[in-house]
Amino acid sequence: MDISVETDKLATLVVPQIPHIDESNHDLFMERLGEVLSKHHHVVLDLESLNFLDSSGLGALAYCYRFATNRGGTVRLCNPSTEIQVAFDLIHMERVVPIHESREAAMNAAQQAAITSAR
Repeated sequence: MDISVETDKLATLVVPQIPHIDESNHDLFMERLGEVLSKHHHVVLDLESLNFLDSSGLGALAYCYRFATNRGGTVRLCNPSTEIQVAFDLIHMERVVPIHESREAAMNAAQQAAITSAR
């Protein structure tokens, strides 16, 4: 599974290069993202290339969020497609994981979280 990872001093941007997260690949997705979350505390997950999530994919995102927060970190989502945003709206995902419309907004929020947690 191809995942792009870019890190600055305060936050890490992760861009999965896959069109879907479902039963066929959610375990591998969680494993790869778990590796990133083990090393980086404030992560932005850019969903720009994702066009489908089933319940396994939604569960994988929630798992990653819990993994990060249990370690004192944060996960933020950005750039969901219209289809993904509809799924998020149906389950009120924004109550669990912060969702931003743009990469810049998500990175700024993650960087601010990193500054706040460092105090």
